[in-house]
Amino acid sequence: MKLNFYLASIAGIYLSMMILTAIVEFGIWNQTPLQYEMIGTIAGVLVLLLGLISIGYFNSKFAPMDKFKQSLNAHCLFVLIMFVGDVLYSESSILIIVLRNLGYLVALQLGAYIFKRLNPELSKIPNYKM
Repeated sequence: MKLNFYLASIAGIYLSMMILTAIVEFGIWNQTPLQYEMIGTIAGVLVLLLGLISIGYFNSKFAPMDKFKQSLNAHCLFVLIMFVGDVLYSESSILIIVLRNLGYLVALQLGAYIFKRLNPELSKIPNYKM
């Protein structure tokens, strides 16, 4: 059922992002000495970006049917929930909130796009719509 996929997908993305953020925060940013702060920041951002791309990839991989479309719907729903939470509870400006959430969506969809490009045989399956 599609609802089960969407609920499991959103919960998986949320838990994966929490684990990824904890790894970057406590493993990279808190362990970086002050003189190497720029290198630690760059490494942390790269790890976050690669982690979000891999989350999007695996989310597309485990979608039951129309993999790219279902992962797009799940990613948009997740980003919308994150956006509403940010608007309600964040002290950042609206521009920063919009850009951050668009970055999440782009990184997640980049993973789905990579999955689509690495698996071209999926377009030959009957009833599969790209």
